[in-house]
Amino acid sequence: MEENFTNTQIESYSLPSVRDVDFQGLERDYFKVSLIGSLIFALIVLGITTAIRFGPAAALAEYANYIYIIPILLIALNVFLVIKGFKYKAYALRQHDIQYKRGYIWRSQTVIPFNRVQHCEVDQGPIDRLFNISRLKIFTAGGSSSDLSIPGLKPETANSLKDLIMRKIPSDEEE
Repeated sequence: MEENFTNTQIESYSLPSVRDVDFQGLERDYFKVSLIGSLIFALIVLGITTAIRFGPAAALAEYANYIYIIPILLIALNVFLVIKGFKYKAYALRQHDIQYKRGYIWRSQTVIPFNRVQHCEVDQGPIDRLFNISRLKIFTAGGSSSDLSIPGLKPETANSLKDLIMRKIPSDEEE
C-alpha cells in the first residue's frame, strides 16, 4: 500500500500574529524581588572593590578611588535593566502550549508545547517567600535544567498552572 506524501507550503501572511497572544504580566512584587537581587549584587561588587581598593590598589594612593568607576557603572546598568526589563516579562497560556517572553535589549520568546513537557515544579527562594511569589519551572525531555522558568507568580497561580500543564501532558496510553 503506497501512501502519497504531501508537504503543502504555508504562506507567511496566513500565520497567526504574535500580537494576537494575550500575555499576562508578572506580579508587581517580583519587581521588588529583582531590585533586592540587584542590591545584593551591588553589595558584593562594592565589597570586592573595597577589598581591592584597600589591598593591592592602596599603593596607587591618589588614583585608588577611580577603581570604583567600573563597578558603579555595572551596578547602574544592572538596576537600569531590571527596571526597564520588568515590563517585557510576561507569559501566555494557550490550548496547546505555554509561552514566556522577556528582555529589554535582547528579547526572547519561548514556547513549550504541552506534549513535550516531562514535569513541572514550583520553587520559592527566601526573598520570594517574603513577598509571597514563586517560580514555575517547566522541564522537557533531554535536559537536567528547566527549559522554561517563569518567575514572579503568586504561589496559587504557579501551582494552578503546574496542575493544568500536568493534566495536559499526554499519558503513555494516549501516544
